[in-house]
Amino acid sequence: MATRIERKVARLPAEFDMAAHSDRLGQWVKHSSVFGPDWELQSISVEEHTVTAIRQAAVSEVSESTVRSRPMKVIGLPRGTKPAEADKYAASYADTYPGFQMTRFDPYLLQATVTKMAPEEVRCRDAIANALGCKPWDVQVFAKSSGGFDIELPPTYTPSKHDDKLDEVATTVVGRPGWFVRTQPAKLTAQIIPAELPAFDKAYPYPDLGHLRPKSLEDSLQLPLGMRLGGPGEPNTRLDFDFDATPGALVSGTAGSGKSVTVNALIFGALQRGWELVVVDVPHKAIDYEWVKPYVRENGFGCASKASSLTALKLVYAEGERRAALLAEHGVQKWQELPAPVRAENPLILVIMDEVTGLFASDPIPKALPKDHPERVEAEQHAMETDLLKMVTAKIPAELRFVGIRIILATQMAQANTGISVPLKTNLANRVLQGAKPSKAARGHALNDPDAAPHIPEWISADKGQSRGVGVAELEGQVPCVFKSFFASTDTYLKALSALGVQRNHTPEPTAAQIDRYVPRLDDGLDEDGEPAATLPEPTKRFGAKQSAPEEWELDPETGKPLTGFARANAARHALGG
Repeated sequence: MATRIERKVARLPAEFDMAAHSDRLGQWVKHSSVFGPDWELQSISVEEHTVTAIRQAAVSEVSESTVRSRPMKVIGLPRGTKPAEADKYAASYADTYPGFQMTRFDPYLLQATVTKMAPEEVRCRDAIANALGCKPWDVQVFAKSSGGFDIELPPTYTPSKHDDKLDEVATTVVGRPGWFVRTQPAKLTAQIIPAELPAFDKAYPYPDLGHLRPKSLEDSLQLPLGMRLGGPGEPNTRLDFDFDATPGALVSGTAGSGKSVTVNALIFGALQRGWELVVVDVPHKAIDYEWVKPYVRENGFGCASKASSLTALKLVYAEGERRAALLAEHGVQKWQELPAPVRAENPLILVIMDEVTGLFASDPIPKALPKDHPERVEAEQHAMETDLLKMVTAKIPAELRFVGIRIILATQMAQANTGISVPLKTNLANRVLQGAKPSKAARGHALNDPDAAPHIPEWISADKGQSRGVGVAELEGQVPCVFKSFFASTDTYLKALSALGVQRNHTPEPTAAQIDRYVPRLDDGLDEDGEPAATLPEPTKRFGAKQSAPEEWELDPETGKPLTGFARANAARHALGG
């Protein structure tokens, strides 16, 4: 380090007497505010009443290449310099060296460093220092030619305390929304990186429409759901629903939120991969699934009535019982462990239950009417069917996951007072909430952990094109995310299913005989007017009587067993020409 002699001349106080005080002049220089302890008396001018003092100062300069091609000077500090004097020196150096800023201050090593900095670097450095509560020279900032800044952080930096403040600097002070900060706490370094806000395209077409799946067992259990919103500086990625270890999911969303688009994507993905399908819905909404009705499992379209819905689900449950015996026969614990040929003969089943709130609702029972009044009996019948429907719905995810049966419940409201019980929601840990601006209450009912789940960003929810079909997904084994559903029209899905040769079914709805078998009737033994069946004309009055040889109309054409209840009454009417 080189040295140089600094010289300073100061006028003595008027009361200073040369003759009387000359022996104390050296002490006055060292204690004077004009000089200091590192200054030495050199000479006195009696005529001008001045004193001259000198000191040695260390000075060194390094080349521009040593600090990322920026000019830098290392300046020696006087002995006795205190840390509290840093602000004074910083201001002084800024005046002495235009375009330079003090970037290091170490009074213990008697050194200060000044570096030439661009105005945007100075602004960034000052903003970060303010955010971290430190001095500007404790932060090092280097503008990058590609945009953004490299940063050296002070030892006082703490991620939990300072990261949000650094993000604010990046997005509002030196950059704009979309810019982000990437830190390396262990190295005390960071980068402010320019980027655009994460965004969605207007639509994402359903992938691989024209290909039969799966290529593997793992692939057969993965159904495409949509595109996951990327993080800062990260691209959007595909989001798949993994049905390997889960019994199903709860999909919530108000009308127009994109719930149907999401459910349709899951339906097509399942059929594309060889799954069988069961659809249960309220009658006035069944038209939403007419497009897929030819492709449901035999007798699996339970939408005509609540009795039809119950029958479709009970048929699924009976299939689950059969498969449980099949697993025991093969000595395995779950469907995935069955031999491939056996799995092919017993494919996965996806049950779609839409408008669950409507399915689980029942009309009040008019108790003012006599117990045998047809209208009261019918109301009680509907209430009983609703209770049974709730029971079998709860059993499917609780008991049938291991036999290869999965269930998706779709609803506008997911709270307990709509019939979706806590145990049912617990078994459906996978949650999807559709809609760009769901209320806090909707998030609370639909999601497992609404506080941890992300919100739809404002710039997406405010954009009509981006917000269509967006939602929040909590899927087991994956970080909760914002996503946008894959889309295709039902006509497109139908063309693809036809081209892929997916098997069609000619008896999609439960038969009357099946309904009679699986749905108890409270009015068994009564005619349509609520009168005892014995008052009906022949052959109806023979209902319940022992028959040595039942007539053809009394037998189930599918099973050959005697009909009972509603199915038998209906057959009797036909036999009488009614």
